[in-house]
Amino acid sequence: MPAARLALRLLGALLGGGGQGEERGGRLGFLLLLLALLPVLLLALVPLLVAAIPMGAVGAVSAFVQGLLGGGSPDQEAARVQQAYMQAVQAVYQTTAGQATDKRGVLVDWMALAAIDAVRYGQDTSQVSEQEAEQLAWRFVERHEQTACTTGSDGKQACHTAVTYTLRPLDPVLAGLGLAGADAEQVQVMILALQDLTNTPSGPGAGGDYTPDPQPGWTWPVPGYTTITSPFGWRVLNGQRDFHPGLDIAVPLGTTVLAAHAGTVTESRYDGACGNALAIAWPGGEVRYCHNAALLVPVGTEVALGQPVSLSGSTGESTGPHLHVETYQHGQLVDPLSVFGSAGAAGYTP
Repeated sequence: MPAARLALRLLGALLGGGGQGEERGGRLGFLLLLLALLPVLLLALVPLLVAAIPMGAVGAVSAFVQGLLGGGSPDQEAARVQQAYMQAVQAVYQTTAGQATDKRGVLVDWMALAAIDAVRYGQDTSQVSEQEAEQLAWRFVERHEQTACTTGSDGKQACHTAVTYTLRPLDPVLAGLGLAGADAEQVQVMILALQDLTNTPSGPGAGGDYTPDPQPGWTWPVPGYTTITSPFGWRVLNGQRDFHPGLDIAVPLGTTVLAAHAGTVTESRYDGACGNALAIAWPGGEVRYCHNAALLVPVGTEVALGQPVSLSGSTGESTGPHLHVETYQHGQLVDPLSVFGSAGAAGYTP
């Protein structure tokens, strides 16, 4: 009963246990006044306390967000929902890129899709389907047409219509769904929670920051993420000596992966241990990505340097979201750091 005794002592101190009746009465009045004002003080402090809570704590209380991310090895339901959103983003990007005159697709933020569903479905992931996710993704797309006509020397007029697509802002999408006020604010909170929980890339390995210095004609495929978790070459994996044919870069789920080199997409499919694989080839070279969550460009697509080609994930044999990069020169496998620059690479010996 230590807590009870402490409470009695505090009460006695306030009441002045051994003093005169008048003093005890004054202290009792003060205590009663304090108790009466306590609710008012608490109401005044609540907004300040809420504002002081870090966004990570807000995200941590969301069962939907936690269940959706599912950690490095998501359960079956989390994997299903992740796949629904990634497929929706992939479908919209491929369709818009295929129809646009400039071949530029619209890349919808999968986190916005998840946040909206968290609110409109009451954080019940069982109501999420690939069809519903794609329909939601299309709400973020705006189609534009501009027709220009010219008159030839023969007096005949020829007209051409240019089609472009742009990304619609979040607010009008929410308005179209009837999400306003507290619901709209909750969507924003969910997006920030997802961003907060995926801010630190997961994955095993050496860690450390690497500063890319790509050769001409190359670019780093995931700008802003430079932690190499497993370099190219021999390593010990699960107690066994193993040759690692690429470079593993720690990135959050759904990170946009860019074409590290211009070329033609020669592979865009699921390939066993590599998971969702995508390869870009050009005369004398090739780059290949593994473990993607979504493949944005089909085989035969001509991609420019730095163009979005996939979203990172953890498909195939993978311990967590990361990007595996392989590079080839004249058909021979080479260390990716030979084209990205080796200086400062964690765990790498030139």
